[in-house]
Amino acid sequence: MELFGHANKYLYTTKVMSRCYSLCANMAAALFIAITTACNSKSSANTEKGLYTDNPDSMAVAYYTMQANGQYNEYIGAMQSCDGMPSEYKNNIVSMLRHHNQDIKKEKLGVKRVAVLRSEMHNSDQLANVFLNVTYNDGSQEEVMVTLVHDNNIWRMQ
Repeated sequence: MELFGHANKYLYTTKVMSRCYSLCANMAAALFIAITTACNSKSSANTEKGLYTDNPDSMAVAYYTMQANGQYNEYIGAMQSCDGMPSEYKNNIVSMLRHHNQDIKKEKLGVKRVAVLRSEMHNSDQLANVFLNVTYNDGSQEEVMVTLVHDNNIWRMQ
């Protein structure tokens, strides 16, 4: 038991969790960056604002920008994988996203620009892999893939 307690002390530190999130975000480019709090099943607030479009490219940019700007509730509302998840799970994802954003601001001075590189459509045009070029304020760049699914005529993150 003492071994597990000792391991947990180091496995769940803020730094380790942040690195785990960063790794998951890169590995899960097909799934994109995961979840956050207050998951409204199609984010009716965003639908009312006219955020949703039939264009997966513009939605991928909008979603990435939401996350980068700390709009976690809107971001979560756009995630199909968030539907039906418990509040505790969503709250943990919010914490991970906040931590990730803090790291990006600290290490790369934040996000400067997000642009579409290319898109690949799959499953009879019901799934889109959108490849984004993220430019950071320190001049560095990263390619990120956002997977979107066409869910009830709305492009949502998988």
